[in-house]
Amino acid sequence: MLQRDLESFKDLPLVPAHVPASAHTRSVPRGQQRPGVSPLGSQRSRQESGGAGANHTLSIAVYDASPDRRRLLAATLYGLGCRTVPLDCESDAPEFLRAQLVASRPDVVIWQIGSAPHDQGAPLLRALGSGTLADIGVVVTTPHLAHATAVLGPSASMVRMLATPFSLGDLMRAVSAAHQDSVGATHG
Repeated sequence: MLQRDLESFKDLPLVPAHVPASAHTRSVPRGQQRPGVSPLGSQRSRQESGGAGANHTLSIAVYDASPDRRRLLAATLYGLGCRTVPLDCESDAPEFLRAQLVASRPDVVIWQIGSAPHDQGAPLLRALGSGTLADIGVVVTTPHLAHATAVLGPSASMVRMLATPFSLGDLMRAVSAAHQDSVGATHG
């Protein structure tokens, strides 16, 4: 199963893995360098020749009421070569969220709506309505896709919806599509 998920990365137009500057210096012994190749690393040569934005590493924030799920997803995204940005999910006040997003400037926010979409959909609706998520791609993950879509109503067209459980390939396709949506909205 995991092998099939990793194989699906070969054709995705994703960002290369981030290699710390210290890995490029001669003072770091070769055996101690952090590997610059991840499952996404095979994309590196194609993307480096792909234009000005090809070397941009996506920065992703995770909004999830469960700290354990939030940390797990952030660690997974980091392992896939994305830059994760911290997001405090203790308050769902739009001004608190906006301050965090302005400070961290993520490209995409992955927003988990759990098993009670009415309760957890309200903060997302407020954030979308207030413009807090303007110019940021949004992926909504939920175990109840139809119900969450109904709760979001017309605002559902502003986000990419992804049913849980999902594969890593599905997640990264949704992240890439949400990022492209936000770039298109900014330039269109």
